[in-house]
Amino acid sequence: MKKINLLPLVLLALLLSNCSNDDDNSNSKEMDFSGDWIGTKFLVNEAYDFNNDGIPSRDYKIELPCLIQNITLNPDGTGLFKANIHGQAEGQTTPFPLTCVEYEENPMTWSLNEEETKILLRFSETVVEEFPIVSEVVIERFSESLLDDTIGIPGKVVYEKQTK
Repeated sequence: MKKINLLPLVLLALLLSNCSNDDDNSNSKEMDFSGDWIGTKFLVNEAYDFNNDGIPSRDYKIELPCLIQNITLNPDGTGLFKANIHGQAEGQTTPFPLTCVEYEENPMTWSLNEEETKILLRFSETVVEEFPIVSEVVIERFSESLLDDTIGIPGKVVYEKQTK
């Protein structure tokens, strides 16, 4: 009876099972971040009644559904930031209730940071916004003054990539 040496077969099986898949998209540079990103949640640290309906919420988007903050990232590193800033009724002296106003479009450029953990939007040489990458389809923006400099409420905006 012949002896079969199983050791080479076991080593070959282990070697093949440990090979990595070259198609793995865990590297941010291999992910395609170009496309349209929609601001879906505007989360503040404390609940506020932005629209004066008597129901406070931590999500600014629930309080003002007309709120827009969208980003278009083009493959060539250019893009467009579209946002409407809240407004107040004429003659209003308190910061609430807020209303939505016409949106503005601002051209910008974008890139990944060196660690490939954030998308950087550049509106000028000095104005750079950082958007941490949560996943291939979710990015966030943190701000100490989510609404504006006069109200100064800290929070974050969650953006979701739109699929076609």
